[in-house]
Amino acid sequence: VQHYILVVQATDGGIPALSSTVTVYCNVVDLNDNAPIFEAGPHAADIVENTTIGTSILSVTAQDLDSGDNGRVIYAVAGGDENGDFGVAPNGTLFTRKLLDREQKPLYNLILSATDSPLPPALPLSSTVQVTVVLLDVNDMSPEFISPTKISIIENAPSNTVVMAIKAVDRDEGRNGYVEYSLEDTTLPFTVGPVDGLLRVSGSLDRELRSNYTLEVTAKDRGEPPRSSSITVTVTVLDENDNSPVFDPRQYSATVAENASIGASVLQVGALIVLLAFSVSWNCLEQNQFFN
Repeated sequence: VQHYILVVQATDGGIPALSSTVTVYCNVVDLNDNAPIFEAGPHAADIVENTTIGTSILSVTAQDLDSGDNGRVIYAVAGGDENGDFGVAPNGTLFTRKLLDREQKPLYNLILSATDSPLPPALPLSSTVQVTVVLLDVNDMSPEFISPTKISIIENAPSNTVVMAIKAVDRDEGRNGYVEYSLEDTTLPFTVGPVDGLLRVSGSLDRELRSNYTLEVTAKDRGEPPRSSSITVTVTVLDENDNSPVFDPRQYSATVAENASIGASVLQVGALIVLLAFSVSWNCLEQNQFFN
């Protein structure tokens, strides 16, 4: 009750009694004795991470039973927003003040306050409510490779031998973060698993014919539209001892004087690929003569 109307009557003790009345108006002056009270929740909202600045998210309302300035409510973000990403309008509408990035912070638990506005020296009263804002993913991140770009494999490795595991990560979620792998050049003796990213041998490797391969691997997500990135992987083919020395030329002939001194040079032979110990038999001009 903000005011009272009283009728006061005064009566004397005479005979007959005489009386008169007066009307008294009493106005009750408000004291700031009621804090704002938020309406019941829950208070939560989902928004996409690329929402434009100034987008309204949800509205909260707090009632203050006091009157005048004592009942005038001011809203603010009191906690959970260290970077100042959100603001609250005078009518209690929560809105974005900055661009939001789900990969940086996917969830906000905000504390909103409602404070009344009494005139000094009275102290303001306030109350708070928690608001949850969940950021929904959009496909704004491309796959990022984290595997090495150089690897080696022994020549003659059997088909289906695993060379390496190619790995790319996509910080989006769901289909936006699901990565599939492929090779740009499918004519090379290698394949890559579209799901596991395992690079395998699929053909013959001969270091003497080709000592290294340059592979371009692509990682693509399943977003709409999809995003992709590529990496160049160098595969070095290591040598295996699979070739015997070959004399060049294959046949030698030489003559030597019968009185040649011990240690005299007769001829020089050569072998391709590698130099190995070997023995040579010779046709001698005279029997019982030995050469080395």
